[in-house]
Amino acid sequence: MVKIKNYSISKGKLIIFTWALLVLLILVPFGITAQESGKIGNLSWNFKDSILTISGVGKMPDEIGEIIAPSPPPVFKPGEKIAEPKEIIFPLECKSVIIEEGVTSIGMAAFTGCKTLNSVVIPKSVTSIGLIAFIGCTNITSVEVKSTTPPKLEIEPLKVNPFGPDLSSIILSVPKGAKAAYTSADGWKNFKNIKEI
Repeated sequence: MVKIKNYSISKGKLIIFTWALLVLLILVPFGITAQESGKIGNLSWNFKDSILTISGVGKMPDEIGEIIAPSPPPVFKPGEKIAEPKEIIFPLECKSVIIEEGVTSIGMAAFTGCKTLNSVVIPKSVTSIGLIAFIGCTNITSVEVKSTTPPKLEIEPLKVNPFGPDLSSIILSVPKGAKAAYTSADGWKNFKNIKEI
């Protein structure tokens, strides 16, 4: 039993408290909290009011996001240079992703596992969407693609649509006159609800 002034704490409780404090001190610097803005390569991103906006010119890197902190946390040797993290830690309340004109691709596994995501806007400039880019985003109900030419969906080698295996609850909105192109394009033709806007 450890006595601190008028309080007594068992050694077991003191060990648990110390361990919990140590875990917090180790994990917080590695980004377990959501970020509000930043840069990844040539792209910038901003998170405000449950909307993640990605802008800039060029390709989106693969695996840009994580919903939770890496586990286990990275271990660094004394004197080792710590690189900038390449990941966006998506806030749990991320409901919408808007990719702005200029971004040319969506990276492999870019938004994998973002379960609160329910809408995605893809600009004309995106020409490809990486393998499993939106796998595990089980609440997506709306995808708007602004290009009349369907972006290439990376399906091989897993043979799974980047938006997941069940596309029945997703409304795919495409430009006027582009529905025929999407209903005949690999991957896009698997969407059950395609409408022109």
